Amino acid sequence: SFEVANHEKLLYWWSGNTFGKHLYIGHAAHKVGNNKDEAWLDAEEIPKQIRLNRRNFSSLGSAYFSAQRILENPLGLRDSINYYYKYPALLPEISELSLKSYAQPSMGKPRFRKNAVKLTLSPNKVNKDQPPAYYVIYRFEGAKPGDFEDPRNIVGITPFNVNKRCVRFYDDTAEDGEIYTYVVTAVNRQHSESTPSKPHTVKRDGNRVRNIR
Repeated sequence: SFEVANHEKLLYWWSGNTFGKHLYIGHAAHKVGNNKDEAWLDAEEIPKQIRLNRRNFSSLGSAYFSAQRILENPLGLRDSINYYYKYPALLPEISELSLKSYAQPSMGKPRFRKNAVKLTLSPNKVNKDQPPAYYVIYRFEGAKPGDFEDPRNIVGITPFNVNKRCVRFYDDTAEDGEIYTYVVTAVNRQHSESTPSKPHTVKRDGNRVRNIR
C-alpha cells in the first residue's frame, strides 16, 4: 500500500500531469468526520483544499463525492461549501470541440408573472432549428449593463438541453422599487457564450414591471 499523500502534494502532481486536459479536483466528502485519518476529523480540511485549488491555475473547479454526505452536513461541511460558492459560475470552454458560437439571442419585453419578473428567451433566427444548449441571464443594478466578468451579476442559468425555441425564466429576487438591466447570452455545447442580447431596463413597481427602455 502507498503512504497517504496530503492534498497539496497531490494537487502539485495532478496539475503537472493534465496533458492539456481540463483539471477538476475531487474532494472526498464521504470521509469528512468518518475516517481514521485525523485530517478528515478537522472541519477545515475541505475548505483548506478549496483554497489550495483556487491558488492553482491548472485547477478549473471541484467535484464532490458524495452529494448525500454533503446534505448530511458533517462537521458543518454544507455550510462551509455554501460560503465558497456564493455566486453562479460558468463552465470553462471546451475549445477542442471547435463549435461555432451562437448568434445574438432575443429577449422579449419583461413582464410581471407569478410574483416574479418573467423573461422570455429565444435564439436568433439563424439558430431557430438548433436552439442553444442553455442561456445565461445577467442582471445589472441600474439603467445600463455592467461587468459581465463579475459572477454577482449572473441572476440565472437555464437548464441544459431544454431544446425549446422559447425558454422562460422567472427572477423572483427582483426587489420592489429597484431598477435593473437584463441581458442574456446563448451558450453552445462547448460552453462558449454568444454576443449579449439587447438590454432591457425595468423597474419593479409593486405587482408590475415598468419597462424603461
